[in-house]
Amino acid sequence: MLVETSEGRVRILRLNRPERANSLNAEPVTNLAGALAAAKADPDVWVVIVTGTGTTFCAGGDLKEMAPRTPGRPGRCARRAAQCPTSSSSPSG
Repeated sequence: MLVETSEGRVRILRLNRPERANSLNAEPVTNLAGALAAAKADPDVWVVIVTGTGTTFCAGGDLKEMAPRTPGRPGRCARRAAQCPTSSSSPSG
């Protein structure tokens, strides 16, 4: 969800999914793109501020949304994570 407000020539776009750390999925990305396009087309808007509700601006992509749609079949993010090397030793300095 996206909340839009204006204060003079400033348009404020607030990501409003604090329960998901304002993470992005298809809906917020679409809404944000539309709001940015509208602000760009509005001659009365000189500044756009993008912020988030709660303590986190935006955690990035919503990993639950990126989860595999088919049980037992990992999604692209899970396959890439599985390829990352892990190490239990600390780096030598």
